[in-house]
Amino acid sequence: MKIIASVQKLLNLKFLKSILMMNVIFIIGCYMIGSKVLFYSSFEKDNKPSLQQWEVRDTAVVKFREDVPQNGDKYSLYLEGHWGPPVILKTAVPSIAGLHNYRLTLMGKKDKLNGTAWFGINKDSAFKSSSLQITSASWKKYSLEKTFDSKENDSIYIYLRGGFSELLKGGVYFDMVKLEETD
Repeated sequence: MKIIASVQKLLNLKFLKSILMMNVIFIIGCYMIGSKVLFYSSFEKDNKPSLQQWEVRDTAVVKFREDVPQNGDKYSLYLEGHWGPPVILKTAVPSIAGLHNYRLTLMGKKDKLNGTAWFGINKDSAFKSSSLQITSASWKKYSLEKTFDSKENDSIYIYLRGGFSELLKGGVYFDMVKLEETD
């Protein structure tokens, strides 16, 4: 009889734990319903630096550094500044058809030179976008929100640009780039 009572207590305990876990999952799910992550990049894959999902014309000035923001992974992207055409990384993310609100967030910091991040959509043969400047010398979260009315098969483009200077040596760090639909 003691064995049966012990088994019943154990089963009741597992049942209570499963109910508690379902409630936690439900609460987390309700919290996350407010936004939908469409894109995320921390510039690494399998614990190695990576430009996967990104296009760049001049990889000579694209570096990876083990200088990351709090809660970052192992590497961040570092775009060296230079004189000449700006170094730009870009990626295309499928948009959601219709009128939707989007938020671009990223961590960034400058190393003597300001950088820029922007996102936008091609609309009626014009590029509609919003941008922000990376101006802090320490890691800072930057955020930009915009509403786009897109059609099926449209894309939202994200661009990251390093600074440029004829005299100063420096660059810009980027990490944890995320695009969300926030409706």
